[in-house]
Amino acid sequence: MSGNSSSSSSSGIGFVGLLTILLVGLKLTHNIDWSWWWVSSPFWISALVGVAVVSTIFLVAAILDLRRRRRERAHRERDRIERERHDAERSERIAKERAASPGTRWRGGL
Repeated sequence: MSGNSSSSSSSGIGFVGLLTILLVGLKLTHNIDWSWWWVSSPFWISALVGVAVVSTIFLVAAILDLRRRRRERAHRERDRIERERHDAERSERIAKERAASPGTRWRGGL
């Protein structure tokens, strides 16, 4: 077995974590005079961006599902109207066949 694997995993702290640690350090050493809200902003801003992305994905999925359902409903309605038209034409044809041969027993099939 070779020791070279093509999979990689990242177990670092990440940009948001590093930025937060930097801002906390600057705040604790009195190099910046920011509110703690702004010091912790990398976490809550990235969380808000994540929520916005997930919300957008769900909204797009809901809109696409709604469009698909409307399209399916329109197809079902179109099929129902076509079946009714076909049934009406068939009933007319059967009535004409019955009227054309009044003395014989009608033996129409499907």
